Amino acid sequence: MKIRILLPLGIALSALGLLLAPLARAQGSADCPIPNTYRVQPGDALSAIAERFGTDVATLVELNHLANPDQIYVGQVLYLPCPVRPEDEVASAFFVGAATGAALPFVSPSTPHLTLWNAHREAWRRWRTLLPNADLIWYPQEVKPGDTLIVQVQSDANTPITLSLRILDAWVPLVPTRDGYEGFVPLHGLVMPGLLRVTLGVNMTGTVTHTLDLPVWVEDGNFPFQKIVLPPSKGDLLAPSVIQNEVTRLTEVWTLSEGPPHWQGPFSWPVDVEQWPTTAPYGVRRVYNGGAMRGYHTGQDIAAPEGTPVRAPAAGIVLLADRLDVRGNAVVIDHGAGVTSNYWHLSEITVEAGQSVERGDVIGKVGTTGLSTGAHLHWEIRVYGIPVNPIPWTQSPGPATFWKGEREHPSH
Repeated sequence: MKIRILLPLGIALSALGLLLAPLARAQGSADCPIPNTYRVQPGDALSAIAERFGTDVATLVELNHLANPDQIYVGQVLYLPCPVRPEDEVASAFFVGAATGAALPFVSPSTPHLTLWNAHREAWRRWRTLLPNADLIWYPQEVKPGDTLIVQVQSDANTPITLSLRILDAWVPLVPTRDGYEGFVPLHGLVMPGLLRVTLGVNMTGTVTHTLDLPVWVEDGNFPFQKIVLPPSKGDLLAPSVIQNEVTRLTEVWTLSEGPPHWQGPFSWPVDVEQWPTTAPYGVRRVYNGGAMRGYHTGQDIAAPEGTPVRAPAAGIVLLADRLDVRGNAVVIDHGAGVTSNYWHLSEITVEAGQSVERGDVIGKVGTTGLSTGAHLHWEIRVYGIPVNPIPWTQSPGPATFWKGEREHPSH
């Protein structure tokens, strides 16, 4: 059997704190040298706090030993997941490498990469013991918050094997392709700098019998802050109950994406970005009406005028076409493999749920509905519900080009 695992080209919190726990949990614990805490404010709900700090309710309950997540009180101090610092030793980390076991060509054995270097060498020895003759490659070794990683596995068809990735609190199976199996690992926009461990499960007997931690080094995203002043008529849209109800509905929609990818090659832009400027890129930290940071910008805002046609960037199936409170007129397209593209604040929707679309099909028109202060398109790419930076999905090489023979392998 020959297996190749690829973590490729690096490449985005709205109200999705519910989905981010395992990524946050993987980087920290309650016993940080300097604990990260938050004091509950009037009007706070645990779900809103989780959203703000890039984690989920389950993690906050676990870290704070809460008997009832619906019963927190003003002034209560909550522990938050804390990051692994670059100087921390991670002796248990794995980093799988090339079949030759050669040293990483782009990582020198110096701080802060010494930990990564040592982890790679140790992981190679463990992997060769687990699966002799296996060939593992990953890319990149360094990422930023919002990047999309890919795991690619090439295996001998005569050897029964199932592989899965731990995304959120569940195991997600790698999708079969003509070359083997592939899967995505999304990094949300609040992933902290340091060593991040991605867990791969290897199943050869019907259950996950082995797991490997694949670490990647997360650089600081250096995202700016953006202050937004909402008119009084839209201030109620920031209410935790309004946000939570919409998140619950969308979470159910995003989990419907499964099966092989419907697309080929890089995604196209839904509107002409050469003609219309970006007013808010992915990852910008958001402050509304002078309050505390409420999360980050989960997509790309493009200042096209109202009525501009919005086009599907790739083939897919419409999962949602409806009016929402916060996001206004909204469309969600399933592109397969856990990937959805999302379009908010439309003035008009021109597709229906269940409809198949091809690249370039008009799905709606730019508007300013919902929590919006002016006409623009808010465009998101989500992987298993986690918002990632959409720009690399339009590039080649990029995450979209590593499927169905469209892959462009990085040089080593």
